[in-house]
Amino acid sequence: MGEHLRRRMTARLFCAGLALMMIFGGLSRTTVFADPAVEFTDEAYFTYDEDEDSVIITGYSNEGPKDVVIPDRIAGKPVTKLGKEAFNDKDLTSVIIPNTVIEIGTSALANNAFTEVTIPSSVEAVGYSAFINNPLSSIVLQEGLVRIEERAFYNNKLTSLELPSSLRFIGVSAFSGSGGGLTELVIPHGVETIEGGAFSSQKISKLTLPSTLTKLGSLAFSGNQLTALPEGWTSLGENGSAFSRNQLSHVVIPEGMTILGRQALDGNRLESVIVPESLATVGKWAFRDNLLKWGRY
Repeated sequence: MGEHLRRRMTARLFCAGLALMMIFGGLSRTTVFADPAVEFTDEAYFTYDEDEDSVIITGYSNEGPKDVVIPDRIAGKPVTKLGKEAFNDKDLTSVIIPNTVIEIGTSALANNAFTEVTIPSSVEAVGYSAFINNPLSSIVLQEGLVRIEERAFYNNKLTSLELPSSLRFIGVSAFSGSGGGLTELVIPHGVETIEGGAFSSQKISKLTLPSTLTKLGSLAFSGNQLTALPEGWTSLGENGSAFSRNQLSHVVIPEGMTILGRQALDGNRLESVIVPESLATVGKWAFRDNLLKWGRY
């Protein structure tokens, strides 16, 4: 058996074994892969930059295996970052990221054929377009992740998603995608910012937002299937279009809200709206393209 084929088969057997161990409870999500028997993809297939104590992977050979087990060390130093476009457009079918990586860079794993991925607990930031244009149906995001940048998982096929409580920032269009199938979503306590279009064009019908949230960008949840506004959310101000193009039919604007922003409830199925005395400003097209026949002020 050729050396490259043997390595590829070893990586696949490791992936299969890892999946079985997780299913039957033999491996926790925070396990560090330190087993010397685990055979990583040969470091000869990688290009990299190094400093005194770490390595950044900068590229991957087209001749390398399509099922990649990224080494935790190269040249005797820990791999701490997957650099810009390092694995972009390589027709890869699976990847295992070691628990030494702290950052996944811009488009690092974009335009491949991944259907699932686990982000280890060492990773603090997933960069711009890091996994864009992968048919991802499963993403495991472990505790430790703080930032998910713009378009990080754009154009996906997710049906479920669990976000870690360590998360603070979700970027523009981070999980947007017309092929997505998310139906329920809980944004965990601790998240402070959800930028514009972050979860647009999914199929979310049930949504929970935390009290820690201070910014909700325009179109953040636009194009979903919400039938009610999330409980406790009291801002539809300057970026009010966060809930446009959903399935809202009867809305009670909460007491204390002063601004109903531009396109706030545009493109829903509103038949009635109850507006509080505190509301002072209603933006342009706030109720456009609805079924409204009456409102109470």
